[in-house]
Amino acid sequence: MIAFVILHYRAADMTRKCVERIKALEGDKKIVIVDNASPNGTGQELLDEYTEDSEIKVILNSGKFPALTKGNNMGVRWVQENVPADFVVVLNNDVEILQ
Repeated sequence: MIAFVILHYRAADMTRKCVERIKALEGDKKIVIVDNASPNGTGQELLDEYTEDSEIKVILNSGKFPALTKGNNMGVRWVQENVPADFVVVLNNDVEILQ
């Protein structure tokens, strides 16, 4: 099992594309999207969109002063507490996994 933690900020289409690439990979996986307090509502949009997808968990970081590392740490902590992952991959939403 591989867990992917994607840090999301404002660019929902970019995050969706990243999710699609990860979902196309073979093997067991869990995708954790951490919205880093996007002011444009895209975190809630992704939560609503993926709420029924068992492979995806969306976490809304509504902190007053979000930071890159805090968002990543939230995602990794959630994986450690909830997923029996062999590996955790932390990436930004603009990463394209091609194979």
